[in-house]
Amino acid sequence: MVGAVGEHRLGAMWLLSLATALRPGEALALKWEDIDWENARLHVRHSLWRPRAKGSVPVLTPPKNATSNRVLPLSPALLFLLKRHKARQAAERLAAGNLWQDNGLIFPRPDGTLTDPDSAANAFKSLLKRAGLGHLTPHGLRHTAATTLIRAGIDPAHVAAQLGHSSVTTTLETYVKTSEDRLRDGADLLASIIGLPSDPSTRSQPG
Repeated sequence: MVGAVGEHRLGAMWLLSLATALRPGEALALKWEDIDWENARLHVRHSLWRPRAKGSVPVLTPPKNATSNRVLPLSPALLFLLKRHKARQAAERLAAGNLWQDNGLIFPRPDGTLTDPDSAANAFKSLLKRAGLGHLTPHGLRHTAATTLIRAGIDPAHVAAQLGHSSVTTTLETYVKTSEDRLRDGADLLASIIGLPSDPSTRSQPG
């Protein structure tokens, strides 16, 4: 995926979203002042929302709930990604000249104003389609991140904090899926712990 979106002007946003499980609106609302470079942290303070009324424009709003206002750690790789993006934005700002509107946004339009979420989503889907990576939405990046953390064995309480969920129950209901394969893995593990003998006839034969 890095190769598919990395060179796009919003590529850093999509990679950041995948690495931190940000909501699309939270990523689009980020400002440079939200980054604590010294302590490698990102503060989620706003979300971007576009009213559906005809002719409406995107606006910044408070986060979805109290727990959505959160601080997330940034890995060295993410800090490097953001530093490269900042340099790229500086060049874009220079090219815009007097048209640039300085709102302090990390992922604005080429003139510094708020990016339309639908336009960003359409660009993302087009890039993935051209790369043959199938159908994935910006919100799907959040889902992928959360599912990966859960499957890696990260405590659901920590995953809930990462996602900004108001309760662990929300995280469990949304991302912890019971499947026959996972139940079978559990049954096999319990049998192994108990010490039940396995049927020799089911063992794979040497080729």
